[in-house]
This record gives sequence, C-alpha cells and structure tokens, in this order.
Amino acid sequence: MLVEAYDVGGTRLRGALLRGEGMVRPEIVARDEVPSSLDFCSQILDMSPRLRAHGTPDAVCVIVPGPVAGGILFTAPPLRLSVPVNVAGSLRDLGRVIVDN
Repeated sequence: MLVEAYDVGGTRLRGALLRGEGMVRPEIVARDEVPSSLDFCSQILDMSPRLRAHGTPDAVCVIVPGPVAGGILFTAPPLRLSVPVNVAGSLRDLGRVIVDN
C-alpha cells in the first residue's frame, strides 16, 4: 500500500509518500516540507505532484491541529484559523482523502 501523508502544523507542513502493509513501520519513499500557511490545502496541492513523482498513492491522509468531522476542520488555533475548512472537499481531486486530528 502507498499512502500520501501530510502533517499540518502551526509552523511547518510536512508531506511524505509512505509504503507498507499495515503501516506499522512504513518505508518513506519521498518527503517534502514547507513553512505552513493559512491556505494549507493549496500548499498540499502544490506539494502532491512532487511526492507523486515517486508513485501513485492508494489514499491521502491529512493530519490537522484541530477538531475534524466529515473531512471538515472546524478551527485550528495553531494555524490562526477560526472558520471551518472543508479539507477533504478541497483535496478531492487527489483521490480518497482521510482527514483527522
């Protein structure tokens, strides 16, 4: 299984393409990192082709610093975000997107 994973933090956005079964100890196929911004969904869309140059993922996983339900991030104080963002909807062109805290 190949997973495109993103860790959205208050200062950095980290992305990686991971390979593994069960993801207990995944192999890092590729990684990228940039300073995070309020428009982190656009940053992910910019970063994705660089990671996908190393393979096509089965799913995309986005970890965000705030409460999530149905792919929507409600608030994220570390990102200075106080309005809901439909993360899964913004990234739907990437395929199956899982968003969690």
